[in-house]
Amino acid sequence: MRRILAIALAAIAVLAVPALGAGSKFSATLNGKSETPKSNSKATGSATVTISGKSLKYTLKASGLTGGAQAAHIHYGKPGQAGPVIFVICAKPCSLPKSGTLTSKAFTKAPAVKTFAAALKAIRAGRTYVNIHTKKHPAGEIRGQLK
Repeated sequence: MRRILAIALAAIAVLAVPALGAGSKFSATLNGKSETPKSNSKATGSATVTISGKSLKYTLKASGLTGGAQAAHIHYGKPGQAGPVIFVICAKPCSLPKSGTLTSKAFTKAPAVKTFAAALKAIRAGRTYVNIHTKKHPAGEIRGQLK
């Protein structure tokens, strides 16, 4: 009986360790009606963020924007609520699709999010969104809540 229990526990451990290393994946569908204030843009986009250890791996895509991306961010905020930037994806004009890794060095403090750990917690809780800014829509053309 003990041997069977030991084998079962070993099997569970082997299966659980890779799952822990895989990280937590979140995604967002970006559009104009989700932006705050809403934009009339017909553009669409997607964002994926994977929390892995002490970093965020991201991929950001968009099509149909009214112009080139002037900036892109991860903000703290609930749906329908504009919030402060907590991670900068593009601080200046950039080409999309874009992917990369963000670490604590890329984190920007905000009133409700004072630490990198708090930012990760906010992403996990669905309290963050991604948006893309263009010249025609400097406040944001498209946005999507990370879930």
